Amino acid sequence: MGQSTPDTLLHGEPAGSLRWQARMPRARVSITRPGKDEATGLGYFETLAVDLWPTRWPIRTLHWGRFTGRNSSLVWIVWEHEQPRQWLFLDGSPARLARFDLPRSFAFDGAASGILIGGEAITLIAQPVSRRLRLLGPLRYGLPAMIRNLDEEKRIAPARIVFSDGSEDKGFMIFERIVLA
Repeated sequence: MGQSTPDTLLHGEPAGSLRWQARMPRARVSITRPGKDEATGLGYFETLAVDLWPTRWPIRTLHWGRFTGRNSSLVWIVWEHEQPRQWLFLDGSPARLARFDLPRSFAFDGAASGILIGGEAITLIAQPVSRRLRLLGPLRYGLPAMIRNLDEEKRIAPARIVFSDGSEDKGFMIFERIVLA
């Protein structure tokens, strides 16, 4: 396992903040899919500290995901909003998104540079969050409308990173797009 990523301030204001940290960016993980072989590689355990009411979040659309490879772990967070923001961590070290075009690919640079290339994705979830919140019964109405009306799509796909030195790492990526109402 690698060192934890720095505690990353995603957004801060006097009313509160959103902070993210990958605690174990090179942890051994496995992905089990019904009817498929188990995939193993490097992943992470994260902490998301939120003390800001969701209506204050500066996010219209959130793209979040991770690549779990045999030798590499890649995590990205991309916000679409009036002031778009993006974060990328390769094996726990900050990197920079050079081009973002998921689900097909994106390019990155920093301590290492390369391209993440996704294969054919399988949809795991594609529905408004309100469908799953029905399990809460009337309690769901205590949540802000923007949370109840989130539209979520989560997918998994085989993927590979082609590094600028010509080396490759194969694995899977899990990624999601969340549209806030």
